[in-house]
Amino acid sequence: GSDDINHRMLSRARRLFTAALETPGGLKIQTIHAFCERILQLFPVEAGLAPGFQVLESRQSKQLLREARDRVLRVAQGDESSVFASALEIVTRHTHSDSFDALLERVLSKRQGLKDAIAQHGSIEGIGQELKFQLGIDPQQNVETLKHEFLKFNRTTIERAIPILSASLVTNQETANHLAALLKASDGVQAELLYRRIYFTSEGEKPKKVTSVITAKLLKAHQWIEDWLSLEYSRSLNLIGQIDDFTRIEATCALLTLADAMISKFESEKKLRGAHDFDDLILKTRDLLVDKSSAQWVLFKLDRGIEHVLVDEAQDTSLAQWEIVSALTSEFFSGT
Repeated sequence: GSDDINHRMLSRARRLFTAALETPGGLKIQTIHAFCERILQLFPVEAGLAPGFQVLESRQSKQLLREARDRVLRVAQGDESSVFASALEIVTRHTHSDSFDALLERVLSKRQGLKDAIAQHGSIEGIGQELKFQLGIDPQQNVETLKHEFLKFNRTTIERAIPILSASLVTNQETANHLAALLKASDGVQAELLYRRIYFTSEGEKPKKVTSVITAKLLKAHQWIEDWLSLEYSRSLNLIGQIDDFTRIEATCALLTLADAMISKFESEKKLRGAHDFDDLILKTRDLLVDKSSAQWVLFKLDRGIEHVLVDEAQDTSLAQWEIVSALTSEFFSGT
């Protein structure tokens, strides 16, 4: 029964614990970062590193990255003609001052992901184009042409509806006032602002219910207004959604422009010091065991040196770490 199984497992666990205690020299247990550092120190030439390279502690790495960040921000604030100034203006337009640092920190913590994305798409502009494709945005469209679409409303229908709305409840009167202003709009920017006031909540974050634009009772009494509102509601939400997607992509690319410059400064400073951080240890070891021509020779040298691999917090294990684990354990099951 289960008691017998538990007893056998407990006995086996005790034997394993005793064997561990009696292992000559003790068990050699390392974290993946410590293991990677040891491997790179053993095979620096194969990994393309200078022998005796320096490893930055987490505190040193964060300080170096902070200095790189501050250097780029100083350029952005001191030279209004720089691409960094433009990028900073766009980012700060969409973030609060108290969240800006946290936002940058999150992006910089994923710096390898950013480098991989730039390598894959060729540039930050390439990333922007891919985002447009994923969001289904017409490559021929831009924000200006989309805003101009707001001016293509049915003037005759609006002129006919305004008196009816103005003579009704407060909700309808407010919509009538916005529609009257819309008839006078001289460009797409003004028209977009009015459409947002008509069809979105005061916070501008989500669309109103149709009956919050024009009351259900009035719509029921005037079927032609309901038909017109249904079409305009869908049209406005589609246009505003596309404009907001453009805005998000622009802000994302601006943030990535700043982050990429900061990462470049950070990498340059590490290179000057002949130093590598914990992320570098993982990536260099992954390259050594997976991509380098000497990978099989290195793995042969490591053969039988590793008997167990424990993956803790597997959900937080990066792709590069999994690739290292896969390379190390591929021979565990050969011939079985």
